[in-house]
Amino acid sequence: MYNNDFEISAGYFNDLQSSSLADQTKRAYASRIKTFMRFVKHCDGSKEKSLMDHCASFLFHLKENEQLKATSVNAYRTSLLHCINYSGIEQRGLPERLEMEPQTRESLTREHFEKYVMYASTSRRIRDTLIVYLVALDGLGPKKCVELTAQNLLIRDDQVRLVGAGMKEQRLSKLTANALFQYRPELFTSGVSSQCPVLLNRNGRGLSCQTIDYVVRSVGWRCGLVVCARTLHHSADMRMSVHDHVLSLLENDDV
Repeated sequence: MYNNDFEISAGYFNDLQSSSLADQTKRAYASRIKTFMRFVKHCDGSKEKSLMDHCASFLFHLKENEQLKATSVNAYRTSLLHCINYSGIEQRGLPERLEMEPQTRESLTREHFEKYVMYASTSRRIRDTLIVYLVALDGLGPKKCVELTAQNLLIRDDQVRLVGAGMKEQRLSKLTANALFQYRPELFTSGVSSQCPVLLNRNGRGLSCQTIDYVVRSVGWRCGLVVCARTLHHSADMRMSVHDHVLSLLENDDV
């Protein structure tokens, strides 16, 4: 698995690809481990060091020299830990996770919030539009989006409501309900398992919180805004007014 040339064996990467991890996670792990291998080869190539020593040097390099945030350094640590567990090497000496930086409750301006939601409304991928609506217009964080299943959906008085354990009952916005019907109309039939996730990847599996955040960010990139799921979720005070304005534009075909 780990040799004197500081190369991770092909067996790890092959087994990683055949594992049950999400495709995006596999790609991320592989990319980070390859970055680690390049670091060891070009910057930290002493053959007297143990794997754990190299891991510690690498994580220190990311934090102090590359000045990555704690979330990014911890992501690299998680990838290294996965590789270490595969090798069967004892984890002693691996640095602890970094403390997370305090998060600020940033929010978008109304102009940017409206621009973002409007752009999402014109996306060719209805799933991505639905994700944006759930976060921006209905106030669901990434974790709640991931946990949504068919049993959380209820039609009452011609409205779609979210219900279920650990979830406050709420009415979905009209834009969200419309997008949901377009995306997966079968969720409202008796033939779907109650435990079926609402949001799926291309392989028919539920999404991860990282994917929710990636979708939110990618929509922002395409319309010239830097937006993460947390920022979008914190733009709460503008939801209803922006929803009604965007809805009126869409209904009047002014998009």
